[in-house]
Amino acid sequence: MPYPNARLEILTSASALATRAAEFFMSSLDEAIGNHGQFVVALSGGRTPLLFNEAIVDLDRKADPQALSSHSSHSSRPCHALESSLVSPAAAHRRWARVHVLYADERAVPVEHEANNHRMTHRTLLSRIAIPPENVHRIEADDGDHVRAARDYSELIEREYEHRIDLIVLGMGDDGHTASLFPVHDDDRKSGHHDQDGDEHTLAGTDGAAAIPTFAPRGAPVLRRVSLSYASIADAGVALVLVSGASKASRFAEVWTQEGKLPLQRVLRLRAMRGHKTCILIDRDAGSELGTAAHEAETASGAGSS
Repeated sequence: MPYPNARLEILTSASALATRAAEFFMSSLDEAIGNHGQFVVALSGGRTPLLFNEAIVDLDRKADPQALSSHSSHSSRPCHALESSLVSPAAAHRRWARVHVLYADERAVPVEHEANNHRMTHRTLLSRIAIPPENVHRIEADDGDHVRAARDYSELIEREYEHRIDLIVLGMGDDGHTASLFPVHDDDRKSGHHDQDGDEHTLAGTDGAAAIPTFAPRGAPVLRRVSLSYASIADAGVALVLVSGASKASRFAEVWTQEGKLPLQRVLRLRAMRGHKTCILIDRDAGSELGTAAHEAETASGAGSS
């Protein structure tokens, strides 16, 4: 296995992936609340989380208390979700009152801008569940000042949560980026428009900020970003990585089977250094270039029939 503590599960479709991810999310929520009274999650933007958010809402609204546990308690799966339970509306309100939402990254645009991650997450998830507004902490980079926004967000995470995140939900771009941590190219180094660039031991340092200002590659609609740092992502208790679509198949095969410095590869190595669990869920299209690694994942997880 290329990354200790990382488990890969392949689902038949993007819809099946979203449902599986939502089950994992809900059981992680219940486990964290049971262990220490609250659940701190960092969410991501992008296309894949849209279905994921819808699936969480669907699970939250189901009336049958066996509906979730009948799907989530398969101990043979590498990304095993502990048994969770669906609850009454009153209990659901109490459950969501203990959930605190952070963001893995944000674009430096006004909150009403269509590219704003919080806008999308609020529309597809947060406005449809009983989470108190004061428990949602967006990255406020509306004025375009991503340096100030990153500093403020770092201070908030340290002050309110002492850098503790129970679950971080990540995706992967076609270039191998995750959150708003992008591959570093030579022209980026010359301009200074790049993220942290060092070996894993440097990136894993605990003295860095929780959030950092970053730049997307030239040509992206929004260049200025704020991202949780490599160290923050490495320190999260559990990471859930969601990858969907044939356009990402080649890059994901590179991430999973080769050594390299793509951001997602670095995240997986850093989390392995910490000994923290990472669950990677992909659909068949995203796994189409894995070769024998895909067979091994499906054999281990039984996900081929999901």
